[in-house]
Amino acid sequence: MIPLPALRHRFAELDPAKHYLVYCKSGGRSAVGTLLLRQRNFHAVSLATGLRDWPYALVAD
Repeated sequence: MIPLPALRHRFAELDPAKHYLVYCKSGGRSAVGTLLLRQRNFHAVSLATGLRDWPYALVAD
């Protein structure tokens, strides 16, 4: 997991051949993170309303 403020400094850790799902609690930060990834040609999508409105149970690590 990479927090949004650190994303710009950690692109080298990501594999451009993989697909990424970006998420946050409400969807705002994930939209920004997805934009940053797509600007660098990563395949990324985000949860539009975030985990707040996710209709399934969440399991913490």
